[in-house]
Amino acid sequence: SEKDKQTSIEVSDKSEYDKYVLNNNYVLSIFHADWCGHCKRFLPVINEASKYLKIAKSWKLLKIPCTKYPDLCNGFSVEGYPTVKVYKNSQELKGISPPRDLENFLEFLIKISSEPIINITSQQEFYKNYGTFSPVIEYNNKNNKFINCINNLAKNDFLSEYYFGIVPKSENKIIFNFDDNEIIFNYNEKKNNCDDVKKFLKNNKYPLISEASFNLMRKINKDNKKYIFIIFYNSNNDIMDNYIKKEFKNISKENRDIVFSYSYLNIKKDLG
Repeated sequence: SEKDKQTSIEVSDKSEYDKYVLNNNYVLSIFHADWCGHCKRFLPVINEASKYLKIAKSWKLLKIPCTKYPDLCNGFSVEGYPTVKVYKNSQELKGISPPRDLENFLEFLIKISSEPIINITSQQEFYKNYGTFSPVIEYNNKNNKFINCINNLAKNDFLSEYYFGIVPKSENKIIFNFDDNEIIFNYNEKKNNCDDVKKFLKNNKYPLISEASFNLMRKINKDNKKYIFIIFYNSNNDIMDNYIKKEFKNISKENRDIVFSYSYLNIKKDLG
């Protein structure tokens, strides 16, 4: 929470850029243009983030104005604005895109520069510290295929998505616990492989069913890849409430590959 002066850096040539990437563990760069509206909204977020000491100690946030240094941007084959590149230990992380509001951008930076795998003794303590959007991993052997898969996915595919709380148990499991509504994947070494684990983690990022809220919708909307059903209804009837919450949940659960999340809002109860 401590803040100081702005520490984001404008870069003017390739050698300077390469030096920052090679000599720092975590680097984020934004290629922007003066006329770009999205850039004008995102640059203040980057500047503000750079003031936080926790970010400044871990990250170098670079700004490359392409209107001013077109040759530098052309050297990176920049075709659209803003173009954002993220580096960890001098290697570019492909396929990830940071959020563009300050709160989630800070969360994104902290997540990438943190250890993704947390040894835990209590699920409740893990959820308290890291949130219920992160999975708990139970494993029966630290050298088996399952935990090796988790280690790989945690440090690559889901680096910007999850913290993984791991705990030794008798079986291999992945547990999501959204408001005490557990979603469990039981890993069978004979039947399952790492692709099955990855698919489960990808499909169950968020609760299958929940009350509609701005914060949840914002998180879900970042992916923008699957269907989201929001059902509005008007009733004081408990039977209707139960039908909405249970029966639709079963239908959505059977179609988890295409149903990203299902949210409900009782207009009469919730909006008066």
